[in-house]
Amino acid sequence: MARRSRWQAGRLDSWITERRLTAADYLAGLAGFGLLFAIYFFTASLRFETGDELFMYDTAVGFSRRGSVLRSMTADMDWPGETYVEPAQPVLAVPLIWLADQSDRIGNAHAAMLFNPLVTAATAVVLMLYVRRLGYGMHTAVFSALLFGLTTIAWPYTKTFHREPLCTLGLLVAAYGLLRWRQSWSEPGAAVLPWLALALVGGAASVLAKEAGLIGLPLLMLIPLLGRRFMPRSG
Repeated sequence: MARRSRWQAGRLDSWITERRLTAADYLAGLAGFGLLFAIYFFTASLRFETGDELFMYDTAVGFSRRGSVLRSMTADMDWPGETYVEPAQPVLAVPLIWLADQSDRIGNAHAAMLFNPLVTAATAVVLMLYVRRLGYGMHTAVFSALLFGLTTIAWPYTKTFHREPLCTLGLLVAAYGLLRWRQSWSEPGAAVLPWLALALVGGAASVLAKEAGLIGLPLLMLIPLLGRRFMPRSG
């Protein structure tokens, strides 16, 4: 019995150690973020291609400059131009527009178009952390993040002001929070509620970015269930 207990304790220690994030992981994430953002920046179109993007940008400008839900550039589409889009992206884009307003050398639209490059680079970092917490090595995690950032539709979306990148980030943050919440039950002394709160914030952000996020949320509930049989017990 004592031998079995020691074996379980050793297995738990090994399981925790191989998933523990280190300073090197965070530095790799920071470097990956910088690399991806630089690539997105130098390949950005910096112009709107669709009316939906202009509609979203007009909403963000209204929030930033007037603190109003009334649009100006696209108000003639449905007078008096009260916006009805999900609020997350226009609200989060306000700092970029505000910063551009402080200088006559930066275009507001150009600043707003940097939103999705920032969001997509951040999404790749969260994916890297997710892969690391699954127990894979740093090289595998970084490679997965770069594959996502450079070989999927995520890259073309950085050239737009559409809502899908922010919705994706919210869903992935929710998934990461649920994964850490599930794993924290097997880690002695680990905080539990903060990860659940992170999952709730990520899920809410995805829906507030685009209602289609509601489709993905039920699937995320599989994360606390899948893999439980393979996790060591803490006691």
